[in-house]
Amino acid sequence: ARGDLFADALTAAPLAAMEDAPILLTASQRLDPETRRAIQKLRPDTVVILGGIQAISPNVEYQLRQMGITVERISGANRYSTAAQIAERVGLGVEAIVVNGEQFPDALSVSAYAAQAMIPILLTKAQQLPEETLAAVERVEKTIVVGGEQAVSSTVYKQLPQPRLIAGRDLFQTSVQVIEQLKMATVDV
Repeated sequence: ARGDLFADALTAAPLAAMEDAPILLTASQRLDPETRRAIQKLRPDTVVILGGIQAISPNVEYQLRQMGITVERISGANRYSTAAQIAERVGLGVEAIVVNGEQFPDALSVSAYAAQAMIPILLTKAQQLPEETLAAVERVEKTIVVGGEQAVSSTVYKQLPQPRLIAGRDLFQTSVQVIEQLKMATVDV
């Protein structure tokens, strides 16, 4: 996934868990040398590129193929569509998580839970539910919405199937609420 933008990498957490694969980050126009070394060490048969050719260029794909690796690409016309494609691959079942696609904190806070529970992460705009996300949520029974009114407005919230809101007074409190409300195991340090 592209290393300087968060959306594709964070929505891929459940896919990475499902495939028992790491998420590696790279530059958009070239395969990062550290990422190349990690891939050589892991020796995968297949690498899945997340995002369209604007996110990860055909040059990166070419470099991976030159390494003898089969390359797949999961992409859409934008981050919302790519997230929906990743969700499709993970499996749109009973539940989906919906977070703001323009800001990373809420997606980051819930990504470990999503990976553990194999629940796809879908993206929205604060004031508008993108049509790609709407099409995806129409195929689930309920949603977990992470983030307050500034991240996911009540207008968007009301369009989601059986939404459950997890939010705090700020992004820090929201991350705590994710842990508490989703009953994630915590470790005392």
